[in-house]
Amino acid sequence: ESYKFARNGTFTVVLKNGQTYRQKESDLVFAKWDRPAGTYLVTIISDSANFVLKVKDEPGVSYHVRRM
Repeated sequence: ESYKFARNGTFTVVLKNGQTYRQKESDLVFAKWDRPAGTYLVTIISDSANFVLKVKDEPGVSYHVRRM
């Protein structure tokens, strides 16, 4: 649905279902997205306490996020 970048380069993503995820400041991978949010296919993977965000167009890249 949407994304925005903070001054430190981390991002916040709002999915179509309303869930919001913010990239952890400790994550060392920075997104370089420049297309409209709706053009990216995003997958959220959870293992009990942690969330990982993956983007279809970025094979091998994982972003560590927390649910807001």
